[in-house]
Amino acid sequence: MKKSGSKLRNGILGGLAFAAAYLLFRFFIPELFGGMPRSPAKAAVSVERLASEDPFFRALKTNFPEDWERVRFQLAEVLTSNDSTSVKRARAHAIGQSIMLAKAPFAATAPTEDLLAVAEAERGVVEALAAENLPLCAAFSTNGLPPGAVLSERALAQVSSAGQLRIVAARKGADAGVDRADPSEADWNALISGMAAQQLAPQTIDRIVAGRISDGSLREQCDAGLAYHRAIGEMSPERAGRIVAYQIRETAAQQSGTS
Repeated sequence: MKKSGSKLRNGILGGLAFAAAYLLFRFFIPELFGGMPRSPAKAAVSVERLASEDPFFRALKTNFPEDWERVRFQLAEVLTSNDSTSVKRARAHAIGQSIMLAKAPFAATAPTEDLLAVAEAERGVVEALAAENLPLCAAFSTNGLPPGAVLSERALAQVSSAGQLRIVAARKGADAGVDRADPSEADWNALISGMAAQQLAPQTIDRIVAGRISDGSLREQCDAGLAYHRAIGEMSPERAGRIVAYQIRETAAQQSGTS
């Protein structure tokens, strides 16, 4: 079944927003929300603990120390506010989103091996969710995990790893970015073939090409996520790197409203 690569590209950006969990803050600090406001000193200790215990925050502190200091201050301010738990989550959501979107253009220019490491970690997220929670697998494969999503230890570890690798890739891209071409029509067609080879149903591929994967069933959405990541893993590094770089850059632009 031959499809247009350019249409598949639009389908991915319209529905299959495979970002490495931009809003990581939702998942790593649930224990910090709720209850009475903390003192500034206690809030600072709680936030700093993230950098010592979680790979993502440790990578952010190591690779972008100025950003970490700003994030640390912002999160401490959130924790000591009188806002409701839902408002605190929304504010933390915005902080996390801002960091990941700002670093996406740098990550997109990282060396190919770093991009493929990010893609492999994202595959781990999808596979963990597919085995444990179909609705969350579908959500991650389309519009991202919802606020307050409860992840298993396995899935949480994969999300943390994906975020860590995205930050490391951004640092390498910022220091010595790779100037690579956008995916060619042949690249997109290879992706379609690769996804079909994962036993993805023809009607699901049709939805992806049409940019309507979010209209499919939860199973279709989850299967699309699995097929995409597995197909990327079986491509040549150069071809996969072009697609992953384009996906990171363009999805971030779409999310931030600059595309």
